[in-house]
Amino acid sequence: MKLKSIFAIFGLLAIGFVMGMLTSGQLMKSKVSKIAKMRTADGLEKRIYTLLDADDELKARLSPKLKPYTAELEKIRQDHKRSLMPVFDSIRVELESELSSEQVEKLDGLMKKLRRPGPPKGKVRSNGKKRKKPLSNE
Repeated sequence: MKLKSIFAIFGLLAIGFVMGMLTSGQLMKSKVSKIAKMRTADGLEKRIYTLLDADDELKARLSPKLKPYTAELEKIRQDHKRSLMPVFDSIRVELESELSSEQVEKLDGLMKKLRRPGPPKGKVRSNGKKRKKPLSNE
C-alpha cells in the first residue's frame, strides 16, 4: 500500500512537471511570436492597432501617420541586415580551415538562411529551430 502511494505521488509530480514545461514553452512561443511579427512594417502597425483596440475609423486616421515610420523602420532593418553580410563572410573564411567539408556545407546553409532578404520565413520554435509543418494557419 505504501509503495502505491509513493508511485502515485511521483507520478503526479512528473505529470505536473511535464505540464509546467509545456505551458512555459507555449507562453514563451507566444511572446516570441508577437515580437517576431513586429519586425515587419505591417506587423508593427497591426500590433499598435491591436494594442489600442483601434476600430476602422481610428485605423484610417492613424495609418497615414504611421506609414512613414514603419517604412523607415523597415529600411533600417534592411540596412542592418546588409551590414552583417561582411561579418558572415569573415566568419566563414576564418572557420573554413578548421572544419570538415560536411561542416562547411552546414555553415554555408546557415549563411544562406541569414542572407535571405525580407522577414524570417516559417514558424520558429523557442529554441530557434524551424518547424517542418506549421502548427496552425496564422
